[in-house]
Amino acid sequence: MWLLLSPKAKAALSNIEKINRIIVASFAGNPIATVISCYSPTNVSDEEDVTNFYRELSNLNRSLPKHNIVIIAGDFNAHLGSQEHNKFTSHETTNRNGGHLEDFISENKLQCLNTKFQKKKGKLWTHTHPNGSKSQIDFIMINKKWINSAHNCEAYNTFEAVYSDHRIITATIKISFRANKKLNKQSK
Repeated sequence: MWLLLSPKAKAALSNIEKINRIIVASFAGNPIATVISCYSPTNVSDEEDVTNFYRELSNLNRSLPKHNIVIIAGDFNAHLGSQEHNKFTSHETTNRNGGHLEDFISENKLQCLNTKFQKKKGKLWTHTHPNGSKSQIDFIMINKKWINSAHNCEAYNTFEAVYSDHRIITATIKISFRANKKLNKQSK
């Protein structure tokens, strides 16, 4: 997982930590932004490994202050099937890891951005398997408190020089704050 930072973002980086398959970066500001990058065990891994991964990720997410903007991105090795809350997916059915991911999203009050914005099928898949088949296994999520700040999420062709079987996924997130109406009236 790559985390590209502008010079301003690098200056705001207040903490970075690695916990097994998870990297956490916090950025100073009001509110604080916490970006979590992770790599889930594969769908054929032992159930205990997958359960431990999601337990660790959930514990980390719950330990963050509620006001933080939390963005979780990574290779979840999961297929999310099309359902009411996953409107735009590349898969019809959910696999085992997808079930774990859906539970994690629900329990932690997150929104999966890949499945929120309508895209052509060619913009949904994120990974090419050795046999040439394509699947959507990489996801970006944000805590629901900040969902109105998310404006887009889509996959792009990977840079040729990287030689990856994964595509680059981007999300456009613009934070806007409402002015306090009482304070505005008092200052006039």
